Amino acid sequence: MLPNVYVSAWSSKILIFLRPGLPKRFQTFLFFRVKNRVDFKNRLKTFIPKIITGQDACEMSEIIKKARKEAQDAKRSAKLQGLPGINISFTSTGLEALGAFVNTKDQFLVQQDEELSTVFQD
Repeated sequence: MLPNVYVSAWSSKILIFLRPGLPKRFQTFLFFRVKNRVDFKNRLKTFIPKIITGQDACEMSEIIKKARKEAQDAKRSAKLQGLPGINISFTSTGLEALGAFVNTKDQFLVQQDEELSTVFQD
C-alpha cells in the first residue's frame, strides 16, 4: 500500500483518502475509555488548538525540506526540527460513548429519520 493512502470500505462503496502524514522521530499513543461523556468532551476541548490539521502537516514537511536543503547547500547535516503535534482518532465504541456514532443496532431508527437517512445512505 502507498504511504499516506487509507482505504475505507463502507457498505458496497470504497473510499480512498489521501492525507499528509505527520513528520515524526518518535510517537506516543494514549488510549482512553470514556466513562463520563460531558467531562471527556470538556477535557478534549483543551486539545483543539494543539491538533494538527492536514495543512499543518504539509507546512511541517516544507519546514523540514527547507532545513534539509539549507544544510545540504552548507554541506552539513540537517538539524532535527522540533515540530510537535497531536493527532486524535476514535474507535466506533469511543464515538458511541461520546454520542457521536450510531450503533448498527440503531440502524432501523436511522432509516426512519429522514435527515439521518440522507447522511447514511448506501
